Amino acid sequence: MTSGHYPERSQLSAALGLGRDENSLFSPAVAELVAIGAAIAANCEPCLKYHYRQAQLLGVSKADMARAVEMGGKVKVSPHQSILRLADKLTGSCLSDPSAVSDACCGAANAEDAGTAPCCG
Repeated sequence: MTSGHYPERSQLSAALGLGRDENSLFSPAVAELVAIGAAIAANCEPCLKYHYRQAQLLGVSKADMARAVEMGGKVKVSPHQSILRLADKLTGSCLSDPSAVSDACCGAANAEDAGTAPCCG
């Protein structure tokens, strides 16, 4: 570690005595599935593209990636609905009712029909 370069993760783990638990389910493939779900929850397109490709390289099935996407979406939607319910309570609006929202993405569908770019890109 004193040779003038940063140690690789495996070298650092070994030096710190943080060897992998052989019985762990947290494999590189599982790590990529977690990252895919986190990318969805964080709305991070570059993250999703990167971790999707890494998962592909590890042989992760599209079905498993879809499950990770679904779980990330559920994690994301829950606090979103919670904050909308609070906003409804505070303002008397009805934002938490999905049928009350006329257009997704700030009316992007209408913007496309009018020949302008959608607001959310």
